[in-house]
Amino acid sequence: MYCPNCGNGVRESAKFCPKCGGAIPKQTVQEVEDKLPAPNLPAEPVKAQVVEETEKSKPKTSKPAVYMMIAAAVILVIGIGSFSFVIFGSSPEYRGAVSLMKSGLYSEAATVFETLDPNYKDVDNKLAECNAMVSYQQATDLMNSGSYTEAADIFISLGDFKDSAQFAQTCTNDATYQEALACMDSGDYETAKIKLTALGNFEDSRTLLEECEKGIQYNQAVALLQKGDNEQAKAVFLSLGDFEDSALMAENCNQSIAYDNAKALYDKSDYEGAKAAYTALGDYSDAKAMSVKCQNYIDYNIAVSLM
Repeated sequence: MYCPNCGNGVRESAKFCPKCGGAIPKQTVQEVEDKLPAPNLPAEPVKAQVVEETEKSKPKTSKPAVYMMIAAAVILVIGIGSFSFVIFGSSPEYRGAVSLMKSGLYSEAATVFETLDPNYKDVDNKLAECNAMVSYQQATDLMNSGSYTEAADIFISLGDFKDSAQFAQTCTNDATYQEALACMDSGDYETAKIKLTALGNFEDSRTLLEECEKGIQYNQAVALLQKGDNEQAKAVFLSLGDFEDSALMAENCNQSIAYDNAKALYDKSDYEGAKAAYTALGDYSDAKAMSVKCQNYIDYNIAVSLM
């Protein structure tokens, strides 16, 4: 129903037009409605025609072009996501591994880094650093426990990591030093001398070298004694002073010399002289038995002379 004055749409029960204020007679309502078209309300066929013409006017997009657009959109989204990830943060696993490194837990950190993409950030470098630190700590523990050879091998494998080169040399010297001491304890002064000479001024190597020289002379004196060259052996032992049991060995040489002299007298049938020499030797070797034997020969000779 419409206003007969302005054509504005009004309710059927309206007596006045809300737009122009004109009265709306009951008898003219139907007449106006029949005469005036509904304003701003195009007929349905017109709307359908407009939609149809609009659809026809839109350019058609080929399927390949659509696929390319979709792919480009996906790549764009991924790129934006990756850029945001790098700029605004990192993976929690990476951050956790870095935190473990800061706490000195390099073995645990290495385990985490091994699960990450090696191309992500500096994972490769971090993993290498963790592995190096694990080996470094292992070598340090071995060094502190006195396992110098094993520690040196690890430090050498680490190259120029931290102070590995310096520790490798220190461990090598310590290992050689310990080997030299072991050789000295076993009486192998020749080998000990070679090792200590190579060490130069390391620790008390110079002082131990002097001990090795005495040890070598001591061994030479023992060899002379074993060959029966008691005089030469005695001279060497006396020159060594208080080195080991050199004084005692020199006294043994004296006793050996005296025993040899007693035997020489006995062999010449000088039983009186031999007895005196054997008696002076006390408990040395079989000196007492030989002294008794000499006395027997003396008694025998006396008995023979009385016949």
